[in-house]
Amino acid sequence: KLNRLLPIKNNIRTVEEIKRLRNGESIENLNLQPTPRYNNRILEEMYLIDHMKLRLYYVKKCSGLVDAILLIKTWLRQRNLNLEYGFNCFLIAMLIIYLFSINNLNYQMSSYQIFKVTLNFIRQYDFDQGIFILSNIEGYKEIMA
Repeated sequence: KLNRLLPIKNNIRTVEEIKRLRNGESIENLNLQPTPRYNNRILEEMYLIDHMKLRLYYVKKCSGLVDAILLIKTWLRQRNLNLEYGFNCFLIAMLIIYLFSINNLNYQMSSYQIFKVTLNFIRQYDFDQGIFILSNIEGYKEIMA
């Protein structure tokens, strides 16, 4: 039931909404606002171990990855974009791994090169279409072993 955690879905209910649902009212009639950040945090928790293994794999392969993550995190924080758009260190790391998986980055790049490519991707990409990182990783099963 991962589709319940899509950014356009609502997963927080008030007591009043729960009562209305128990009385047989349709969920579509409640006019619920989406809860994308909450849904994302649930997904992060569900796949925490897998994501940590994935990050460790890429950190071992690319010496500039940790510094690039710190650069991007600092850049976003200085502009308050981490608060406004919900970018955190986890999402930055997973986005960079996604860029490796689609061959926008390579392991020989410096942290500054990774930083530039990642910011350019953030600027150009339509995030409304979503990104599913795990499906794009070549050798994913071997990484998770």
